[in-house]
Amino acid sequence: MLKWLVLYGAVAIAVILVAYVQAQAPTPRPLFTAGQTVGAILECTVDGCAAEQFTVREVRNDGWLLVRDRKGVEWFVNTARIYAFEATAGTQVAHQ
Repeated sequence: MLKWLVLYGAVAIAVILVAYVQAQAPTPRPLFTAGQTVGAILECTVDGCAAEQFTVREVRNDGWLLVRDRKGVEWFVNTARIYAFEATAGTQVAHQ
């Protein structure tokens, strides 16, 4: 009986410690923020890759970005379709 009590106590302490460590972990910064200028590779074919520079106007909850290119044209980009990117100006962000 004492053996099970010690085992359950050890498991309870482990769960509490893991929960505490998770609660203390820093919140990751977003990859994209409004106002940020980004250079991104959006499409690759056998002929090469197409890169685009744009400014993020809005970050939507569904993973799409409303962006504006250098000519002032606004369009949407699905963040799942970006092969690589580099923040060139604007808010400091985390890089992959």
